[in-house]
Amino acid sequence: MEPISAALLGAIVTGSGGDDGPAAWGALRALVRRTSRRCGTAGDAALTALEQAPHDPAKAEALSQVLAARAHMDAEFATALTDWLHTWGAKAAPPVRTSRTPPGVRRPPR
Repeated sequence: MEPISAALLGAIVTGSGGDDGPAAWGALRALVRRTSRRCGTAGDAALTALEQAPHDPAKAEALSQVLAARAHMDAEFATALTDWLHTWGAKAAPPVRTSRTPPGVRRPPR
């Protein structure tokens, strides 16, 4: 499984992921805190660290890496994390901003 992007994790925890962000974060928190026989609650410390410093990209990257490692070691967690990503990834992703004008749209004169 591909790691969950640090940008997505950061958007969700900071609230810039839109209205679904809090629900997505709550679902991820519940998933990470679910104890596994193989990994215990691996990821809980990284999750808490990001909650305490939500604008720190290094904390978001650390959580991304811990989630990927846990998913690699625990197939059940990997399946649940993939389900979480399919359910919440697009809903809670930050809006994409571009400076390009879409085809057929004219910019107003300056």
